[in-house]
Amino acid sequence: MRLHLGLTRPEGERTDFTLDALRRTENEVFQGIWLNWLDALNQEIKQDFAGRVPDAGDWSPVDRAFFARIEIYRAAMERAYSDEGFSVRRAAAQVCDFVRDCVIYRRAQDYAAARRFYPARNRTSLALQTTAAAILAPTLAPLMPRFARTLARGIDGVSTETWPRSVQRLAPRTRFDLGPVLVFYAKSGNPHLDEEEAL
Repeated sequence: MRLHLGLTRPEGERTDFTLDALRRTENEVFQGIWLNWLDALNQEIKQDFAGRVPDAGDWSPVDRAFFARIEIYRAAMERAYSDEGFSVRRAAAQVCDFVRDCVIYRRAQDYAAARRFYPARNRTSLALQTTAAAILAPTLAPLMPRFARTLARGIDGVSTETWPRSVQRLAPRTRFDLGPVLVFYAKSGNPHLDEEEAL
């Protein structure tokens, strides 16, 4: 609900709210993109690294560009929440663009082949994606506080109480378990979108 309202709230123009549009955001954006990416990442970390962040290995130019993209996102969210550039719509749009970029980065990796032939590259990709997931918690806290807190609880050392001044990679062996956030936000567990009366 907060994500959808953030994307559609009026800022200098009138906007409409419809239940169909809310459901599209929930199904196509939050469930279809955000949670699918987090679920795939969580499964890889659980399967290959026992739920712990791997140490990065070899870095490709694509990996370095993605790490730079995480910092660009962090800085953009800082500007969107600032007094000078405050815009909830811009913050919501920025995070949606960032998560789409995370999905594009992930899809460019052949994990089945990397696991066998390029394990060092595979570790780097997964380590960077855990960093991307971790940065979502504090940067989303003003917009989606409950989601941010639930996400933070699944990653050791991540807090929604302080703003990150820069992007720091998660330390190797950091606990990374997004099971609770994935279960909590499973579609079957969201009665607000199943019952019009709730709205």
